[in-house]
Amino acid sequence: MHDRSMNHRKKTILSENSDQGIVFKLHRKDKKMTLQELSNQSGIPTKRISNFEKGRTVLTNDTIQLLYSCLGITYCSYENQETQLSNSFYIFYEAVLSYDDNLEVIYHDILLRKEEILTSSAYPLFLLIELIYHIFHDDMFFDFEKTIDAIQAYRYNLDNKQKLIYHDCVALYFMKQKEYDKALEQFEHAAEYGVGGANAIVNYHQGLLFLDINDPCRAMSCVYKAKFFFDNNHYIKRSVLCSFRIACIYRYLHCYDEALPIYENCIRQMRTYHMINKYKTMYIEYLWCLILAERYKNVLVVIDDLDDKLKKSPIFHLYCSLANEKLGQHKLAVKSIVEAKRHLKNYEHISLLKSIVETYYTYLSVNKKQETKLKKLRGTLEEAKKCNNTELQRFIIEMIIDILDSDSQSDMIISYYQSLLQSYKYHQKWMKINY
Repeated sequence: MHDRSMNHRKKTILSENSDQGIVFKLHRKDKKMTLQELSNQSGIPTKRISNFEKGRTVLTNDTIQLLYSCLGITYCSYENQETQLSNSFYIFYEAVLSYDDNLEVIYHDILLRKEEILTSSAYPLFLLIELIYHIFHDDMFFDFEKTIDAIQAYRYNLDNKQKLIYHDCVALYFMKQKEYDKALEQFEHAAEYGVGGANAIVNYHQGLLFLDINDPCRAMSCVYKAKFFFDNNHYIKRSVLCSFRIACIYRYLHCYDEALPIYENCIRQMRTYHMINKYKTMYIEYLWCLILAERYKNVLVVIDDLDDKLKKSPIFHLYCSLANEKLGQHKLAVKSIVEAKRHLKNYEHISLLKSIVETYYTYLSVNKKQETKLKKLRGTLEEAKKCNNTELQRFIIEMIIDILDSDSQSDMIISYYQSLLQSYKYHQKWMKINY
């Protein structure tokens, strides 16, 4: 009986030591230090360090502290960090799910504990929290690959919900890199651990992917699944985001009568629930839908009602210019596009937006030759194709056709009309399936 108790205790110690060893290895690799270099600096044999990293050797706290000091890291031997951080993790992720205004506070509270977490077995879970936060905030300066690789080494120790969330975040990372096959593979891994709200988020993100790869039918199915869960579990803000995405899919399919009331309802709900950081995106998409639906007077009314901060964005001046031109108010159209150019200096990083504004400015100019206008439009069309933005492609093609028509270049007009019809093929396919 005594031997059995001793064996159980030994296994427990080895298990805890294994976690410590994995975490230590993550930090050693991060510092780009070899086992031999560490051995030379610490005086501890390489084999013993290697066995510690693999969980085969138990080291005293003093020895572990020595190894960490060689890496320039302060070792903290706090107990129960994993349990405490696991509780914090689920509070944090619940805030992500519910689109909670306190998310930043919760995240920064966890960051304050980083030093004591750094050398504990809870460190990989801390990395997962960082990955979630930065992927959802679309932080271009965060080292995603390094963090993903570090968590991957520890993945077997995560619970099922944490594994699902990890694969979802990795899928989002691949989506941002336009590596859609890899993203789909990660979503398939996530599906193996289907759990409640986290699974609904996966459905929502899959919907975004299918929209990116021009499959609106599957996109709609995924987003509706997510919305069903969020509605039934009172995640109101997440449900609003799903409705917004559904409106975008309807718009993509040219079902403007279906899309517009959904957009309008989303805007009302966003105001009610103070989803301030989504206002601009919502209005950009809503106004674009109004333009595509040829409701140009509505566009001017909506823009006139925007607050001054939003009005400074060049995209709204562009929309105003488009609407005025369509209403035959050429001078006002030129005035608005000049304003768009003036405000562009704050948006230099958005190269496609810059190209669109510059192109439309050229298109409206009465002094520019038709050849110059066509060259500018074709260049922007290629940019839109690279970004896989089919709606923008249609918009630019229509401007090209307008110029060609004024020059009676019928052969080229037919060619561009064929391109225009090609961009509608997904709409026709979807209508056939659903009606």
